[in-house]
Amino acid sequence: MPAASRLWVGLAGLSGAAGVALSAAAAHATLSDARLVATSGEFLLLDAPALIAAAWLADRRGGIAPNLAGFAILAGVLCFCGTLALRGMGMSTPDSVAPAGGIALIVGWLALTGCAIMHDPG
Repeated sequence: MPAASRLWVGLAGLSGAAGVALSAAAAHATLSDARLVATSGEFLLLDAPALIAAAWLADRRGGIAPNLAGFAILAGVLCFCGTLALRGMGMSTPDSVAPAGGIALIVGWLALTGCAIMHDPG
């Protein structure tokens, strides 16, 4: 498995693990806003399969598009999910970080869509 594929699979595993941990924290810990922490966990779990798709596409097709998708999704979960989790734990974050993360997630999912409709030379 190429290094890029291993990277995306590894990050998918971390995203899934963090999603489960944040969901558990939202259910059991005393937090400023458990709803935000739960939402962060849900998004991490929902976006983990997209990173697996980026890994599969990077392995099968190569090229820049799968890696663009992976990097955009990674940036999105870090900014969006990270902001929600931190706010839910009572920490302040800049107002523009979460929306930028949401946009990055959209770009990542659209890049995966682009991979699906691009001609496969092999």
